[in-house]
Amino acid sequence: LTFSPDGKRTVYAAKLGNKWRVVLDGDEDKEYDGLGEDSIHFSPNSSRLAYVAKVGRNWLVVANGVPGKTYGGENNLIFSPDSKRMAYGARRGRKWLVVIDHKEQKKYDRVDGIRFSPDSKRVAYGARRKGRWMVVVDRREGKEYGAIRIESIVFSPDSRRFAYGAKKMRQWVVVEGNRESRAYDAVRDIVYSPDSKRLVYAALRDGKWVTVV
Repeated sequence: LTFSPDGKRTVYAAKLGNKWRVVLDGDEDKEYDGLGEDSIHFSPNSSRLAYVAKVGRNWLVVANGVPGKTYGGENNLIFSPDSKRMAYGARRGRKWLVVIDHKEQKKYDRVDGIRFSPDSKRVAYGARRKGRWMVVVDRREGKEYGAIRIESIVFSPDSRRFAYGAKKMRQWVVVEGNRESRAYDAVRDIVYSPDSKRLVYAALRDGKWVTVV
């Protein structure tokens, strides 16, 4: 059982026989063969509801009761902060892609960590191609790295800047736009200041953690 952000609505998943359905405010939605685990989401303003449902061996996203296109798998379902937009990862064959506002983006070997900017106008996510990871922002591919700290992808409060942690050789750097920090043994907790002018993160160097501003 889940409450909407405003506390006025409730939703839960229910199984009857071999079929599953979502029950929103007491009203039953269409039945499906399965539901994605922890996939039922209200929009921030509580007006929209979306979830991942299974039909046979395929999966689809149902938004406000309307089923979308079927795929081999789906993940990272999110709404934008203004509740007007929606995005999720989808698998087609052996490839993954991000679907933003029902529009398919470029295919990759894997996608993860989808983020909307605070103003809801920009989208970023991690993408893997031939064993290398990059961050895609507004459809533009960033530099390729050995790994990306998916949870570290962050926009500044004014939505103009973005940063993330990336593995370069055996060390880690913080990437902001096209600029890299010096290399460290590890980086974490990347945060922008409320006015978006400053960036701070924790970095491990010679066995000690330091704060970099």
